[in-house]
Amino acid sequence: MAASTAAAAVSGWSTFFRRIFQFVTGGVVAGSVNVLYHWYNLGEDIEQIDYEKVGKVAAIGGAAYLLGRDPRLLIRDLPRKYNSLIENYPMVTKSVTTGVTYALGDLLAQWIEKKQGHDTSPNYDLKRLAVFFGFGTIIAGPLYTIWFDKIDRLPYIIWNMKQESRRKHIESICAYAAERGVVIPPEVARTPELNRITYIGSKVLAGQFVFSSIYTAVFFSGVGLFSGK
Repeated sequence: MAASTAAAAVSGWSTFFRRIFQFVTGGVVAGSVNVLYHWYNLGEDIEQIDYEKVGKVAAIGGAAYLLGRDPRLLIRDLPRKYNSLIENYPMVTKSVTTGVTYALGDLLAQWIEKKQGHDTSPNYDLKRLAVFFGFGTIIAGPLYTIWFDKIDRLPYIIWNMKQESRRKHIESICAYAAERGVVIPPEVARTPELNRITYIGSKVLAGQFVFSSIYTAVFFSGVGLFSGK
């Protein structure tokens, strides 16, 4: 047991350092090519080169080389690890995912505003990005998680509440008939089951008329609160 554990640990660290080496190798190559391009093709001096952009190119190149050498990271490992996080830490994982999604959505909106000329500032509004990330993580994410965890049971709860009065009425009729020697077959006396169309329709209606109405108010209030307005 100890030998197998040690072997697994060695294998894990070996894989880790191999991936680090692949990332660094890809980054060095991409960064070097970018420096040479600016120096040779564009005629820029070494001091004039924007090394911040070179660093971004190097990071992208390292990631691309890493994924190209071991595509399982993207195809198998990342989805598996994300599913594991959802299973072990559902609230935190879904909340952070919602925050990232909101921030990416706002980043896309800002990019479109700049492309269409509605926003002439050269930089992106990082405060606005932070507002949407914070709102998505702290408010929207937990609300979505709780709602979608409970929505599957909501139609059954409402249906059973509705059928309870009908069930009592049927039982009283059956008891009245039994007193007079009339036997009502069980298939006639039972209440109907919740069918699939009613189940899906009730979820859609609840989402559109209950959750969406409340969430609209929460969204504008929450974003205003996070923006300090």
